[in-house]
Amino acid sequence: MKLFRSLLFIPGNQVKMLQKASTFLPDVYIPDLEDSVSINHKIDARQIVSENLILFRNSGRLVIPRVNSIESGLFESDISSLISKGIDGISIGKINTPEDIMEIDRCITKYEMEFNIEKGSTVLIPWIESASAIINSTEILKSSKRIVAAAFGAEDFTHDMGIERLSDDTEIQFAKNYLSVSAKALNIIALDNPYFDFKNSLGLIENSIKSKNIGYKGKFAIHPAQIDAINKSFSPTKHEIERAEEIIVEYYEPSAILNSRLLIGMVVHGYRDINNWYPKKVNESGSCNLDVICPDGILWYNEKRSVARIVVGGGLCTGGLVNNTLQDGTPYFLTANHCNPGSMSNAIFKFNYDSP
Repeated sequence: MKLFRSLLFIPGNQVKMLQKASTFLPDVYIPDLEDSVSINHKIDARQIVSENLILFRNSGRLVIPRVNSIESGLFESDISSLISKGIDGISIGKINTPEDIMEIDRCITKYEMEFNIEKGSTVLIPWIESASAIINSTEILKSSKRIVAAAFGAEDFTHDMGIERLSDDTEIQFAKNYLSVSAKALNIIALDNPYFDFKNSLGLIENSIKSKNIGYKGKFAIHPAQIDAINKSFSPTKHEIERAEEIIVEYYEPSAILNSRLLIGMVVHGYRDINNWYPKKVNESGSCNLDVICPDGILWYNEKRSVARIVVGGGLCTGGLVNNTLQDGTPYFLTANHCNPGSMSNAIFKFNYDSP
Protein backbone atom coordinates (compact mmCIF):
# COMPACT_ATOMS: atom_id res chain seq x y z
CA MET A 1 0.00 0.00 0.00
CA LYS A 2 1.69 3.22 -1.20
CA LEU A 3 1.23 6.50 0.63
CA PHE A 4 0.49 9.81 -1.07
CA ARG A 5 0.71 12.15 1.93
CA SER A 6 3.67 14.28 0.84
CA LEU A 7 4.61 14.85 -2.81
CA LEU A 8 7.80 16.89 -3.23
CA PHE A 9 8.26 19.13 -6.26
CA ILE A 10 11.85 19.48 -7.51
CA PRO A 11 12.70 21.86 -10.39
CA GLY A 12 13.82 19.65 -13.25
CA ASN A 13 16.53 21.96 -14.52
CA GLN A 14 18.39 22.19 -11.20
CA VAL A 15 20.88 19.31 -10.88
CA LYS A 16 21.99 20.19 -7.34
CA MET A 17 18.40 20.48 -6.13
CA LEU A 18 17.55 17.08 -7.63
CA GLN A 19 20.58 15.55 -5.93
CA LYS A 20 19.80 17.22 -2.60
CA ALA A 21 16.11 16.29 -2.78
CA SER A 22 17.03 12.63 -3.15
CA THR A 23 18.39 12.69 0.43
CA PHE A 24 14.93 13.50 1.80
CA LEU A 25 12.05 11.04 2.01
CA PRO A 26 8.66 12.33 0.90
CA ASP A 27 6.10 9.70 -0.03
CA VAL A 28 6.38 10.73 -3.69
CA TYR A 29 9.06 12.55 -5.68
CA ILE A 30 7.76 14.93 -8.36
CA PRO A 31 10.64 16.07 -10.62
CA ASP A 32 9.00 19.00 -12.37
CA LEU A 33 9.28 19.85 -16.07
CA GLU A 34 6.33 22.25 -16.09
CA ASP A 35 5.69 25.33 -13.91
CA SER A 36 9.06 25.44 -12.11
CA VAL A 37 11.02 25.47 -15.40
CA SER A 38 11.08 28.48 -17.74
CA ILE A 39 10.26 27.93 -21.40
CA ASN A 40 13.92 28.42 -22.40
CA HIS A 41 15.06 25.55 -20.17
CA LYS A 42 12.41 22.91 -20.91
CA ILE A 43 14.61 20.73 -23.15
CA ASP A 44 17.55 20.88 -20.73
CA ALA A 45 15.26 19.98 -17.82
CA ARG A 46 13.97 16.91 -19.64
CA GLN A 47 17.52 15.65 -20.16
CA ILE A 48 18.61 16.47 -16.61
CA VAL A 49 15.64 14.68 -15.03
CA SER A 50 16.11 11.67 -17.31
CA GLU A 51 19.76 11.37 -16.26
CA ASN A 52 19.06 11.78 -12.54
CA LEU A 53 15.97 9.60 -12.02
CA ILE A 54 18.18 6.80 -10.69
CA LEU A 55 18.73 8.91 -7.55
CA PHE A 56 15.08 8.58 -6.64
CA ARG A 57 14.58 4.99 -7.78
CA ASN A 58 16.98 3.78 -5.07
CA SER A 59 14.85 5.37 -2.33
CA GLY A 60 11.94 2.94 -2.56
CA ARG A 61 9.56 5.90 -2.93
CA LEU A 62 7.26 6.56 -5.86
CA VAL A 63 8.69 8.69 -8.68
CA ILE A 64 6.02 10.54 -10.68
CA PRO A 65 7.44 13.42 -12.77
CA ARG A 66 5.17 16.29 -13.77
CA VAL A 67 5.44 16.72 -17.54
CA ASN A 68 4.35 19.60 -19.74
CA SER A 69 0.73 19.85 -20.83
CA ILE A 70 -0.71 18.58 -24.10
CA GLU A 71 -1.15 22.12 -25.40
CA SER A 72 2.54 22.93 -24.80
CA GLY A 73 3.67 20.68 -27.67
CA LEU A 74 6.30 19.13 -25.35
CA PHE A 75 4.20 16.42 -23.76
CA GLU A 76 5.00 13.45 -25.99
CA SER A 77 8.74 14.13 -26.00
CA ASP A 78 8.66 14.33 -22.20
CA ILE A 79 6.91 10.95 -22.02
CA SER A 80 9.23 9.21 -24.48
CA SER A 81 12.29 10.51 -22.63
CA LEU A 82 11.19 9.53 -19.11
CA ILE A 83 9.08 6.41 -19.35
CA SER A 84 12.00 4.10 -20.13
CA LYS A 85 13.83 5.20 -16.95
CA GLY A 86 11.62 3.27 -14.53
CA ILE A 87 9.21 5.94 -13.39
CA ASP A 88 6.02 4.94 -11.55
CA GLY A 89 3.74 7.42 -13.25
CA ILE A 90 3.11 10.78 -14.84
CA SER A 91 1.56 13.94 -13.41
CA ILE A 92 0.17 16.39 -15.95
CA GLY A 93 -1.66 19.70 -15.73
CA LYS A 94 -4.24 21.71 -17.64
CA ILE A 95 -6.67 18.81 -18.07
CA ASN A 96 -10.13 20.00 -19.09
CA THR A 97 -11.96 17.06 -20.70
CA PRO A 98 -12.04 13.24 -20.73
CA GLU A 99 -10.64 13.44 -24.27
CA ASP A 100 -7.44 14.99 -22.86
CA ILE A 101 -6.97 11.96 -20.61
CA MET A 102 -7.69 9.54 -23.44
CA GLU A 103 -5.01 11.18 -25.59
CA ILE A 104 -2.51 10.98 -22.73
CA ASP A 105 -3.42 7.34 -22.08
CA ARG A 106 -2.83 6.44 -25.74
CA CYS A 107 0.55 8.17 -25.72
CA ILE A 108 1.70 6.41 -22.54
CA THR A 109 0.56 3.06 -23.94
CA LYS A 110 2.52 3.70 -27.15
CA TYR A 111 5.78 4.13 -25.26
CA GLU A 112 5.09 1.34 -22.77
CA MET A 113 4.89 -1.00 -25.76
CA GLU A 114 7.99 0.53 -27.39
CA PHE A 115 10.12 0.07 -24.27
CA ASN A 116 8.63 -3.31 -23.23
CA ILE A 117 6.99 -1.90 -20.11
CA GLU A 118 3.90 -3.65 -18.76
CA LYS A 119 0.86 -2.07 -20.39
CA GLY A 120 -1.15 0.00 -17.94
CA SER A 121 1.54 -0.02 -15.23
CA THR A 122 2.33 3.71 -15.55
CA VAL A 123 -0.10 5.54 -13.29
CA LEU A 124 -1.51 8.99 -13.92
CA ILE A 125 -2.17 12.03 -11.71
CA PRO A 126 -4.07 14.75 -13.63
CA TRP A 127 -4.26 18.31 -12.35
CA ILE A 128 -7.81 19.65 -12.13
CA GLU A 129 -7.34 23.41 -12.25
CA SER A 130 -10.03 25.17 -14.28
CA ALA A 131 -13.76 25.76 -14.01
CA SER A 132 -14.52 23.32 -16.82
CA ALA A 133 -12.24 20.68 -15.30
CA ILE A 134 -13.99 20.94 -11.93
CA ILE A 135 -17.44 20.57 -13.50
CA ASN A 136 -16.19 17.67 -15.66
CA SER A 137 -14.06 16.09 -12.93
CA THR A 138 -16.17 12.94 -12.51
CA GLU A 139 -16.05 12.15 -16.23
CA ILE A 140 -12.36 13.06 -16.43
CA LEU A 141 -11.42 10.76 -13.54
CA LYS A 142 -13.50 7.91 -15.02
CA SER A 143 -11.78 8.11 -18.41
CA SER A 144 -8.67 6.03 -17.60
CA LYS A 145 -7.86 3.17 -15.25
CA ARG A 146 -4.39 4.64 -14.90
CA ILE A 147 -5.66 7.47 -12.69
CA VAL A 148 -4.82 6.85 -9.03
CA ALA A 149 -5.08 10.42 -7.77
CA ALA A 150 -6.36 13.85 -8.77
CA ALA A 151 -4.50 17.07 -7.90
CA PHE A 152 -6.26 20.36 -7.29
CA GLY A 153 -4.48 23.42 -8.72
CA ALA A 154 -5.63 26.51 -6.84
CA GLU A 155 -3.48 29.10 -8.62
CA ASP A 156 -4.53 28.13 -12.15
CA PHE A 157 -8.13 27.74 -11.00
CA THR A 158 -8.36 31.28 -9.62
CA HIS A 159 -6.63 32.60 -12.73
CA ASP A 160 -9.17 30.80 -14.91
CA MET A 161 -12.01 32.20 -12.81
CA GLY A 162 -10.59 35.72 -12.85
CA ILE A 163 -10.70 35.98 -9.05
CA GLU A 164 -8.18 36.96 -6.40
CA ARG A 165 -6.24 34.23 -4.59
CA LEU A 166 -6.99 34.63 -0.86
CA SER A 167 -5.00 33.42 2.13
CA ASP A 168 -8.01 31.75 3.80
CA ASP A 169 -8.96 29.70 0.68
CA THR A 170 -12.61 30.77 0.82
CA GLU A 171 -12.61 31.51 -2.92
CA ILE A 172 -11.61 27.91 -3.79
CA GLN A 173 -13.59 26.02 -1.14
CA PHE A 174 -16.46 24.96 -3.42
CA ALA A 175 -14.07 23.70 -6.10
CA LYS A 176 -12.00 21.76 -3.56
CA ASN A 177 -15.10 20.15 -2.07
CA TYR A 178 -16.42 19.25 -5.53
CA LEU A 179 -13.18 17.53 -6.58
CA SER A 180 -12.89 15.68 -3.27
CA VAL A 181 -16.40 14.23 -3.66
CA SER A 182 -15.80 13.27 -7.30
CA ALA A 183 -12.55 11.52 -6.40
CA LYS A 184 -14.04 9.67 -3.43
CA ALA A 185 -16.96 8.40 -5.51
CA LEU A 186 -14.43 6.75 -7.84
CA ASN A 187 -12.06 5.54 -5.10
CA ILE A 188 -9.37 7.94 -6.30
CA ILE A 189 -7.07 9.91 -3.99
CA ALA A 190 -7.62 13.68 -3.79
CA LEU A 191 -4.38 15.70 -3.49
CA ASP A 192 -4.17 19.28 -2.29
CA ASN A 193 -2.34 22.18 -3.93
CA PRO A 194 0.99 23.38 -2.44
CA TYR A 195 1.24 25.83 0.46
CA PHE A 196 3.72 28.41 -0.78
CA ASP A 197 4.72 30.09 2.50
CA PHE A 198 7.19 27.31 3.31
CA LYS A 199 8.58 29.11 6.38
CA ASN A 200 5.14 29.19 8.05
CA SER A 201 4.93 25.67 9.48
CA LEU A 202 1.87 26.42 11.64
CA GLY A 203 0.01 27.83 8.66
CA LEU A 204 0.95 24.75 6.63
CA ILE A 205 -0.37 22.39 9.30
CA GLU A 206 -3.62 24.33 9.65
CA ASN A 207 -4.09 24.40 5.88
CA SER A 208 -3.33 20.68 5.58
CA ILE A 209 -5.72 19.64 8.34
CA LYS A 210 -8.53 21.69 6.78
CA SER A 211 -7.96 19.83 3.51
CA LYS A 212 -7.81 16.48 5.28
CA ASN A 213 -11.13 17.25 6.94
CA ILE A 214 -12.85 17.56 3.55
CA GLY A 215 -11.38 14.35 2.16
CA TYR A 216 -7.92 15.15 0.82
CA LYS A 217 -5.30 12.48 1.50
CA GLY A 218 -2.08 14.33 0.71
CA LYS A 219 -0.46 17.60 -0.30
CA PHE A 220 2.28 18.78 -2.65
CA ALA A 221 5.39 20.29 -1.05
CA ILE A 222 7.61 22.93 -2.63
CA HIS A 223 10.40 22.62 -0.03
CA PRO A 224 11.82 19.66 1.95
CA ALA A 225 11.11 21.60 5.16
CA GLN A 226 7.40 20.96 4.57
CA ILE A 227 7.59 17.16 4.38
CA ASP A 228 7.37 16.33 8.09
CA ALA A 229 4.46 18.71 8.75
CA ILE A 230 2.51 17.38 5.76
CA ASN A 231 3.12 13.74 6.69
CA LYS A 232 2.05 14.41 10.26
CA SER A 233 -1.09 16.28 9.17
CA PHE A 234 -2.25 13.54 6.80
CA SER A 235 -1.37 10.62 9.08
CA PRO A 236 -4.04 9.00 11.29
CA THR A 237 -4.69 10.74 14.60
CA LYS A 238 -4.75 8.93 17.94
CA HIS A 239 -8.55 8.83 17.78
CA GLU A 240 -8.53 7.43 14.24
CA ILE A 241 -6.03 4.73 15.21
CA GLU A 242 -8.03 3.69 18.25
CA ARG A 243 -11.20 3.10 16.22
CA ALA A 244 -9.47 1.45 13.25
CA GLU A 245 -10.62 -2.06 12.41
CA GLU A 246 -7.54 -3.10 10.48
CA ILE A 247 -3.78 -2.80 11.06
CA ILE A 248 -1.40 -2.71 8.08
CA VAL A 249 2.25 -3.53 8.81
CA GLU A 250 4.69 -2.27 6.15
CA TYR A 251 8.19 -3.71 6.21
CA TYR A 252 11.27 -2.57 4.26
CA GLU A 253 14.52 -4.52 3.94
CA PRO A 254 17.76 -4.25 1.93
CA SER A 255 17.46 -5.73 -1.56
CA ALA A 256 20.43 -8.04 -0.86
CA ILE A 257 18.48 -9.92 1.83
CA LEU A 258 16.56 -12.90 0.47
CA ASN A 259 13.88 -15.18 1.93
CA SER A 260 13.37 -13.20 5.13
CA ARG A 261 10.21 -13.40 7.24
CA LEU A 262 8.36 -10.97 9.47
CA LEU A 263 6.92 -12.69 12.54
CA ILE A 264 4.43 -10.93 14.82
CA GLY A 265 4.69 -12.57 18.21
CA MET A 266 2.07 -10.52 20.01
CA VAL A 267 -0.52 -7.82 19.38
CA VAL A 268 -1.33 -5.72 22.44
CA HIS A 269 -4.64 -3.86 22.41
CA GLY A 270 -3.61 -0.88 24.46
CA TYR A 271 -2.27 2.64 24.13
CA ARG A 272 -0.04 4.81 26.28
CA ASP A 273 0.31 8.41 25.20
CA ILE A 274 3.92 9.42 25.85
CA ASN A 275 3.09 13.09 25.29
CA ASN A 276 0.52 13.20 28.08
CA TRP A 277 2.45 10.81 30.32
CA TYR A 278 5.58 12.95 30.18
CA PRO A 279 4.47 16.40 28.93
CA LYS A 280 7.81 18.22 28.66
CA LYS A 281 7.58 21.63 27.02
CA VAL A 282 10.01 23.22 24.58
CA ASN A 283 13.35 24.17 26.24
CA GLU A 284 12.56 22.07 29.33
CA SER A 285 14.77 19.23 28.11
CA GLY A 286 17.45 17.77 30.31
CA SER A 287 20.78 16.31 29.19
CA CYS A 288 19.10 12.97 28.37
CA ASN A 289 15.85 14.42 27.07
CA LEU A 290 16.30 16.31 23.79
CA ASP A 291 13.86 17.81 21.29
CA VAL A 292 14.67 17.18 17.62
CA ILE A 293 11.60 18.42 15.71
CA CYS A 294 12.21 22.16 15.91
CA PRO A 295 13.29 25.04 13.62
CA ASP A 296 16.95 24.46 14.51
CA GLY A 297 16.69 20.97 13.04
CA ILE A 298 15.69 22.01 9.51
CA LEU A 299 19.13 21.17 8.09
CA TRP A 300 19.21 17.72 9.67
CA TYR A 301 16.05 16.05 8.32
CA ASN A 302 17.66 12.66 7.67
CA GLU A 303 19.77 12.59 10.83
CA LYS A 304 16.96 13.52 13.21
CA ARG A 305 14.79 10.65 11.99
CA SER A 306 17.20 8.33 13.84
CA VAL A 307 16.62 10.03 17.20
CA ALA A 308 14.07 8.63 19.66
CA ARG A 309 12.78 9.20 23.14
CA ILE A 310 12.68 5.99 25.13
CA VAL A 311 10.63 5.17 28.22
CA VAL A 312 12.67 2.87 30.46
CA GLY A 313 11.91 1.79 34.00
CA GLY A 314 9.50 4.64 34.59
CA GLY A 315 11.99 7.27 33.37
CA LEU A 316 12.76 8.98 30.10
CA CYS A 317 15.93 9.04 27.98
CA THR A 318 16.94 9.72 24.40
CA GLY A 319 19.21 7.97 21.94
CA GLY A 320 19.72 7.32 18.26
CA LEU A 321 20.00 4.56 15.70
CA VAL A 322 23.57 3.83 14.54
CA ASN A 323 25.02 1.54 11.90
CA ASN A 324 27.73 -1.06 12.49
CA THR A 325 31.11 -1.42 10.75
CA LEU A 326 29.64 -3.94 8.32
CA GLN A 327 27.19 -1.27 7.10
CA ASP A 328 24.52 -3.97 6.80
CA GLY A 329 21.60 -2.02 8.24
CA THR A 330 21.42 -3.87 11.58
CA PRO A 331 19.44 -1.50 13.84
CA TYR A 332 21.64 -0.70 16.85
CA PHE A 333 20.35 1.94 19.28
CA LEU A 334 22.89 4.09 21.13
CA THR A 335 21.91 5.66 24.46
CA ALA A 336 23.41 6.47 27.85
CA ASN A 337 24.54 3.54 29.98
CA HIS A 338 22.17 4.41 32.82
CA CYS A 339 19.24 4.22 30.35
CA ASN A 340 19.75 0.49 29.76
CA PRO A 341 16.40 -1.20 30.55
CA GLY A 342 17.98 -4.65 30.79
CA SER A 343 15.48 -6.00 28.28
CA MET A 344 14.33 -4.19 25.15
CA SER A 345 10.86 -5.68 25.65
CA ASN A 346 10.51 -3.28 28.58
CA ALA A 347 11.32 -0.13 26.57
CA ILE A 348 9.04 2.14 24.54
CA PHE A 349 10.65 3.99 21.60
CA LYS A 350 9.11 7.13 20.10
CA PHE A 351 10.76 8.57 16.99
CA ASN A 352 10.19 12.06 15.53
CA TYR A 353 9.27 13.44 18.95
CA ASP A 354 7.71 16.89 18.96
CA SER A 355 7.30 18.78 22.24
CA PRO A 356 3.64 19.60 23.01
